[in-house]
Amino acid sequence: MRLNRPSQSRRRAGTSIVELLVALVLFSLFGAITLVQLATNGRSLSALTERLDARSALWQGSDVFAAELRPASVGGGDILLATDSALWYRGFVASAVVCSTPTATILELLPDSLASGMRPATGMASAQAGDLLYLFDEGGRPGGADDRWLPLVVGAVAAASGVCAGSPYLDPILDAGRVGYRLRVQAGGAIPATVVTGAAVRILRPARLALYRTSPADWY
Repeated sequence: MRLNRPSQSRRRAGTSIVELLVALVLFSLFGAITLVQLATNGRSLSALTERLDARSALWQGSDVFAAELRPASVGGGDILLATDSALWYRGFVASAVVCSTPTATILELLPDSLASGMRPATGMASAQAGDLLYLFDEGGRPGGADDRWLPLVVGAVAAASGVCAGSPYLDPILDAGRVGYRLRVQAGGAIPATVVTGAAVRILRPARLALYRTSPADWY
């Protein structure tokens, strides 16, 4: 009987230690390259995210600037000072409509809203003593040659019921009890007799918009 012995090639079919070491070195090399690439991609993604955040902040800032500066008048001196990182200006606080001038220092102003749907006042609850008051004065002559915005200073302002009673703007029944405003101008100022019912009032306050840094990468 003849016994079949394994061939030389069969006995060497396994993987040698040298081959295992070479494979481990190659796998380590490829793994290191992959980790470096992942780290690079992560840094690129972080930089892209920072740029997108910065652009978003700039867009939001431009919206703020547009909203804040839309009522400002360059010709009227509302822009006080501008630098490369800040802007000082007279910011809009409130507006209203005059319904009565009981004295030379008192203005009575219409309520925020009326039954007719009109909204003659806005922001008056935020007005305070020391704010700049611009009162529209039509003057005593026909036409607009003598029209002007008269600058005054708010001495005091308060909500008051019964203000503007009998005004043609208020419905005597539907608007009864609505709260209007009574505004007193600061001492030294006077309301001209030429200011009529329906005159516009604008209240402004010094404000500042500025660009400032909270960290090397963060600006607000």
